[in-house]
Amino acid sequence: MRDALRCRICLLKNEPLLYLNDKGCKLISKLETVIPELLWHESFCICEECSKELDVAFSFKTKCLQSYEKIVSEAECNETNEAETDENKVDEIIDPPSPLSESREDDVDYKIESVKQIRKAKTKIKQKKLKNEIPKQTRTRTTFYTCQECGIECNSTKKFIKHCEDTHDMVKKDIKPYSCPKCDKRFKTSTNLKQHLKYHKGTRSEICTYCGKGFITKPDLFVHEKIHFNQKTYSCEFCNKSFNTHKNLGTHKLIVHTDPSLWNYVCSFCNKRFPQKSNMTAHVRRHKGEKLFECHLCPKKFCENGTLKKHILTHSNVRNNRCSECGKEYRERRVMELHKAKVHGIGDIVVPVRIKKYICHICSKAYYDKNKLTRHLYTHTGEKPFRCEFCDKAFTDKSYLANHIKNTHINKSVTTVPIPVQV
Repeated sequence: MRDALRCRICLLKNEPLLYLNDKGCKLISKLETVIPELLWHESFCICEECSKELDVAFSFKTKCLQSYEKIVSEAECNETNEAETDENKVDEIIDPPSPLSESREDDVDYKIESVKQIRKAKTKIKQKKLKNEIPKQTRTRTTFYTCQECGIECNSTKKFIKHCEDTHDMVKKDIKPYSCPKCDKRFKTSTNLKQHLKYHKGTRSEICTYCGKGFITKPDLFVHEKIHFNQKTYSCEFCNKSFNTHKNLGTHKLIVHTDPSLWNYVCSFCNKRFPQKSNMTAHVRRHKGEKLFECHLCPKKFCENGTLKKHILTHSNVRNNRCSECGKEYRERRVMELHKAKVHGIGDIVVPVRIKKYICHICSKAYYDKNKLTRHLYTHTGEKPFRCEFCDKAFTDKSYLANHIKNTHINKSVTTVPIPVQV
């Protein structure tokens, strides 16, 4: 049985393998202390090398926690000592050591002059004692909440909500008193406004401990870390799909299970509807011809960041997605899943049925894509819209022009320097 098992950490069959309950459940308790995010079962195995690394990590974490507790206790002792020394100073002021005084009247005058110092010292001690017990009371300035409908200002949220309900017949749950000073967005609570203002600042101070990616707010980091756990606890009630986050589930329902006529975002150029604002923004860029995302390996530019990421994969021969049935490798995971569904009949992905709906009106040839039909029509008209900037040659397709520039002008312009032969 153990020959078929492998180490749960390094995934290798390094003998000897230890069950997590071999040492009286010490291994499983250490793993739960070091990595509490994962579930550890007693049936798991671990090799000796990984168990040594676990001991180092466990001792390091224990040492950090002990040192932190020691620092906290030392700080508390220092605070109590400071308070005691201050009280002793006050006692010395009240009953100062009287050296050889010439007369009793001088001592009385000394005590009368130091009354103000005694009062000041006592107030300082009280302030120090109450500093950790009572939080600082900051003076709150009055904030005015401006109505979006009529522009009237209210000095409290209660008055603002009452004004919106009485004057504009608004529902209480739809009223948003807090407005962003940098954009037109409004919010129901001040906490949501503070979180929103962090996006304007753009500081990505929340770092993921698994991949090093930075996020602006802690909720964004929390949602991202669920992807690493890959538990998929949010299930769709309309289909069998499940997702890591509630946000991903909501996006899935909006795109897949919502009628497109109910989508809120409409293109001002062609009246096409979109489920999300980001989809419409990318679509509008195509109308305007804006290509803001540029490849750092070639001169190509794209309208969407997702298209740029797919393009960058074409520059690399790395194929991390391998088919478990036949061993074929692919750059994109979706292409591999389509291959499994088509060839092996595995997976839940729906294989799209492609129809040649783009037909040439001259020779009746049909094509799957509109751009291929456009390229074909150039053969009938003789038009060559893509012209080389280095010579007078023109081409019917942009890819032909790119190959021409690469093979004719770029490769020929590269001069080779002869290497001297050492005799």
